[in-house]
Order: sequence, then C-alpha cells, then structure tokens
Amino acid sequence: MTPAAAAPPPWRAVALVAWLAVATCAGVLFLPLLGGYFISDDFVPLVLLRQWQDEGALGSHLLAKFTSSLDAGANHFYRPLSYLTFGLNYLAGGVEPMGWMAVNIVLHLASGVLVAFIGVKLSRVKGGAAWAAGAGGAAMFLFAAPGGEVVAWISGRFDSMATFFTLAACAAFVSSRRRLDVAWWIALACGEAALLSKESAAVMPFAILLLAAATPPADETPDLAGRARSAIVRASPWLALAALYLLSRYFMFGSATQVYGGSDPLATALAPSRWGDVLGQLPTWLEAEFGSRRRFAWIVALTLVQVVLALAVRRGSGYAALAVAAIVASTLVLLLPHVASLPIGLGGRLFYQTFAFFGVLVAIGLSQARLRYLMWGATLGAAIFHVAAMHVTLARWQGAYGQMRGLVQQLRAFDEALGPGEFALVIVPGPYDGIPFARNAQGGLMLPPLFGRDDSHRSLVQTNEEIPEVGAKIASGVVRTLRERSVVDFLEGRAIITITPEYPTRATCWNTLARTLEPLDVGPQSSTEEYRRKLARAFAASACAADTGARSRSSASRRSPRAGGAGRT
Repeated sequence: MTPAAAAPPPWRAVALVAWLAVATCAGVLFLPLLGGYFISDDFVPLVLLRQWQDEGALGSHLLAKFTSSLDAGANHFYRPLSYLTFGLNYLAGGVEPMGWMAVNIVLHLASGVLVAFIGVKLSRVKGGAAWAAGAGGAAMFLFAAPGGEVVAWISGRFDSMATFFTLAACAAFVSSRRRLDVAWWIALACGEAALLSKESAAVMPFAILLLAAATPPADETPDLAGRARSAIVRASPWLALAALYLLSRYFMFGSATQVYGGSDPLATALAPSRWGDVLGQLPTWLEAEFGSRRRFAWIVALTLVQVVLALAVRRGSGYAALAVAAIVASTLVLLLPHVASLPIGLGGRLFYQTFAFFGVLVAIGLSQARLRYLMWGATLGAAIFHVAAMHVTLARWQGAYGQMRGLVQQLRAFDEALGPGEFALVIVPGPYDGIPFARNAQGGLMLPPLFGRDDSHRSLVQTNEEIPEVGAKIASGVVRTLRERSVVDFLEGRAIITITPEYPTRATCWNTLARTLEPLDVGPQSSTEEYRRKLARAFAASACAADTGARSRSSASRRSPRAGGAGRT
C-alpha cells in the first residue's frame, strides 16, 4: 500500500496572506512619509521653478531640459522627465511637501508590483504559487533599507523614476507576444522614459537583451547560439535607444559617459586601485545602511542562501534566473565604483535598481527552486530583518524632517528680529544623523519660494563643514555682495570686494537638541582669519557641536559628489 501523497500547500491562501503582510508593512513604513519635508538638494528645484514661474516661462524652461543639462554646475545631469514631474508637483501644490512625497511613495510601491509581475512572468508558474512568490520578491525590494533614501528624499525621485520605467520596460517586454504589438511599443516607450529620468537607467538595454536571451519565442531554436542571435535581433530597438542616448549626451556635453564634472567613468572602472577602495569600504558602508552589525550579518547570510537557491532552480527556469542574476551584477558594475566616494550612511540610491532585480530573482527562486521551502524560510527571515532595517532608516529621515521644519520656522523668526543694518551668519548642520540636511542652504533654502527676496540679503547660512571657508569668503566680499546684490553674483565671480572686509554683526548656530538658534559670541576681530578661528572656537564650545545627532556619520569618509544643483556659497 503506497502512502498517500502530501497535499500541496494552499497557495492561493498563502499568496493572499503574503500580499496582506507586504501591504501592511508598506503602509506602516511609508504612509508616515506623507508628513515629510524638503531636505538639502530639494530646495534647488524649488528655487528654479519659482524663478521660471516669475519670468512667465516655467513651461518653456522645463521643456528645454529635454535638450540640455540640469542646472548643476559642472555636472552633466540629463534628467528632464524627472524634472518635469517636479514642475507638475510645484504647479499642483507649491511648497506643500505632501504631494511631492506622495509621488515618491507611489513610484516605490508601483515598482514593487512590477518586480512581482516580472518574477511571475519569468517563473512560468501560474496561480497562487506564482503570486505568493511575487509577494516575496516585492518585499525584498520594497523593504531593502538602502532604498529608503530614494522613497524618503524628494531628490530621490530621479532614481525612482529611472527604476520604475526600467522595470516597466522589462515587464512589457516579457509580456510581448510578437514584434510591434501593444506591449512591444509600451516597452520601447518606457525604455526611452527611463533614459530621460536618470543616468542609472543605462542598465535598461542590457536588461532587455538578457531577458530576450532568457525568453526566446516558442518557434525558435532553444540552443545557446540561437538564443544569442535571437536576443540581439529582438533587443536591437532598445540597443539603438542606448546608442542614440550616448550620442545625444556626447553632443550636449562633449562626453557620452561623464556624469559628474571632472570624473572619468571608464578610467575609474578599469582602475584596480579604485576597485580596491570600493571593496575596502563596502562592508562598512553596507553595515551603516542596515543599522546594526548583527542585523547586517543575518541579512548577508540569508541573502547568500537566497542567491544559491535561486540559481539552483528547476530545469526550464535556469536561463531566466541566470539572466536576472546577470542584470543584478550589471547594476553593481555600473554604479559600485561610486561607493568609495560616498559618506557612510548615504548613497543607498545607488543600489535601488540592484534590489529591484534581486527581488525578481528571489521571486523566481521562490516558485522554481529545488529546495523551495528552504528558499521560503530564508526569504521570510530576510524580509523580517529588512523591515526592521527600513524602519530604522526611515526614522532617521523623520528626524531630519522635524529638524528642517524647525529650522525654517526659526530662521524666519530670526530674520524678522534683525535690526536695521544687521547681518547674520547662521551655522547649520551639513548632514544630520547621516542624512544630507542643509546642503545648498544659501543658494536654495534661503531663496524664494520658502523665504522672501530680502532674507538672503540679511543672512549668510553656512554648514558646519564650511566653517573653515568662512574667513576666505568674508575676505572675498560675501557680506557686502549679499547685502547689495545676490548669492548668484558671488558664485559667478561678481563679488563686491572692499579694502576693509565687512563682517557679520551677529552669529548663531542651530541647536538640534533644543531645536532653536543659539547665539555665538565671536567677539571683535582684526582679520578674516582671526574671525574664522574665533568662530570655530565658539561653535566648538556650543551645544550645536556637542549634539551628536548633528554630527556627520561621514567625518572619516570622503565627501560625495554633489547630487543637487548649483548654489552652495
């Protein structure tokens, strides 16, 4: 008598429970972000949009970004579609941040759904088992702590847009049944939209090529050479898009691959010493992203188990798993060299697409791994640790939102209290708890629409990291120039320089514990260098410097390339 076969799991119920768990965690983690605020680089587009609106040329300026760089100094940022969404947010809600944050959250959640959809399509499994696996893959992407920077920071919109359209192009491509059908055209349009969102979308054509190799048409030969030939032919429109994209960058910027001013991506990628720096810093950087050494160790261990099991899938799904694993690797090769230049705790956006395609790989493994139940156990454990890490990450951003709201309120009150002829120097945190906080303060925060036009003529706002530069700036005429002209004049070399430098009449700093501006006693000075020394001593002795929350996690690290526009003074 043969033993009765074990009943299969109730996959429909498992899928329902899995998606309810994902939705609940997403709601608890991300809905509070609707009460967020603008941070750091977010102020630059606000200033530009207000300026263009005052000129009566907001629409024309936004459209002009499709043929030019963003206003980002020497950086070659080509992200017109993302910038267009900033313009729409500004027209719809002005400086009320809820609408801006809502777009980021929706893009993040929509990308999670696309991760699940691609995983289901590639696993070639139908029914509850497939969608349960999709929920697990979506969780790996949605709750990966480094991605919190993208969804919580309005300036992360560039990454969320590029990733959403990259995933949408891949989802439409694997859904297309024949050339030139509706899904094919959607895939092509989304591929172009991805390239118009941010440079990180450069992985898109390679992803399409690899997916084409993994999913040959039913009437074509399945051997490796046949797959390769078919993939190149099927992916040729997206490869052509990539070539046109690089060509357009060359004509706009004089370089097809340079993004940050002064950088050389190809030389960097080929330099062994650079990769040595990356591999040396990566463990420390990743540990900071996940918030706890023990949690990070568990996530690493469980992730390795997931990768091994996801690649050891049943026959018929091996090509799909290998293709997605190669896409994951390509996202790392494209952006990993930048890690060595990032402050600790910042830069999770670089791995946003990596976690998206890793989620696809996990979804394939959950439905097709030979040791499927072990894969489910590893994924459940990893998801729990990821949710805990994401909670810590978003708590830091919530703290930064509260600090910036308080700072804006205090700066307005402080400006109103300045007497006739007074000029104030205000020292604020550059980063706060590892979050980019008041970067671009004078050229962003202090300008309309958040502040009136006269406010920037009475105050110079500098970060604590810029204190060593204050003496030289005073000697260069920054006070007189801000009084009588603008920050733009100073930045562009049209400063008013006098024989006797003009000094601030008052100095203050932002106390993050008390959430108030604290006066600094600099005292009389005989030179700009003496002023700088006295300012540094006064700040070091103040509660502003004593608060560990205001200190940067990156004090031992190199500064990151600027992600925002021009405007730092």
